[in-house]
Amino acid sequence: MKAQLTLFVAALTMIACSSEPPVSDLKKDRAIEVTYKTEHLGDSSVLLIRKENVYLKGQLVKSFSRTDTLPAPGDTTQTVEDANDNTQSVKTPKEYEFFVTVK
Repeated sequence: MKAQLTLFVAALTMIACSSEPPVSDLKKDRAIEVTYKTEHLGDSSVLLIRKENVYLKGQLVKSFSRTDTLPAPGDTTQTVEDANDNTQSVKTPKEYEFFVTVK
């Protein structure tokens, strides 16, 4: 399961980093629309939210969401600059990378 999640997250990142524009018009004759997002729940966990919409003959026939709690991937240090050109190092949470495989 852990390997499948890693592969899935890796595929989503490749798609997200693609230079292709996002799909703006989905053919809804028979389609499944899937949206993934994460929310930080604190220093130790992340909430993964998966929402799916199922379309048939141009109509939304079912919509559902699934959630799962994942371990947080840790923190990273970034250097930021304010409007007065002052720089400082701040800790920010690392984000999961998304990879999607469609068959």
